[in-house]
Amino acid sequence: MSSLSLHPPSTNIGNKDNGTVSRYSMQDFLSEDTKVEIVPAFDCPTLSFISCDYGPFIAGMSVPVPLWLALELRKQFRCRITPPPWLCESYLTSVLNYEKDPLNETFFTSSEHPTNPEVQLTLPYHYQSIARALIDVCPGDIERVKSVNVILQDIDFLRDSKSVNILKRLSLSMDGTEGEEVQRNFNMRSG
Repeated sequence: MSSLSLHPPSTNIGNKDNGTVSRYSMQDFLSEDTKVEIVPAFDCPTLSFISCDYGPFIAGMSVPVPLWLALELRKQFRCRITPPPWLCESYLTSVLNYEKDPLNETFFTSSEHPTNPEVQLTLPYHYQSIARALIDVCPGDIERVKSVNVILQDIDFLRDSKSVNILKRLSLSMDGTEGEEVQRNFNMRSG
């Protein structure tokens, strides 16, 4: 078997590279430590990195690895990535329906799995970055990927609109409050 060649992801965050602005953002970087399941197409006892070791890798046996490693192995056709349970059309449709409901002023947090009601699913904090990376690198591993992508875009649009409305209401309720007062109050609560 040929040796594994792993290259770290680009760290070109928002800089120009060959005349184009990189799509890689801080959110993308932070999402890359999220654990995903892969099914390797190779055998290897472990892969050792500074942060920790991953493996053993046995061809055909599922193993959890960080997203960055899964994407790199997938690009080299050394594995298949098992999409996370939340990255399916039925689950994302339930999230979209929640976000569309005008009575829901908060963001969707969790619900039961569409095929297993005993399991609660939540959207990970960086769900958009994780989904975008998986759709870009391994669209064939995701069922009904075009529909999933459209639903994710719709959720993103609805959440953006909801955020703007929340901020508008907040700014109206703070009429007469100075920016410094808000910042000082925020710093006291968060620090």
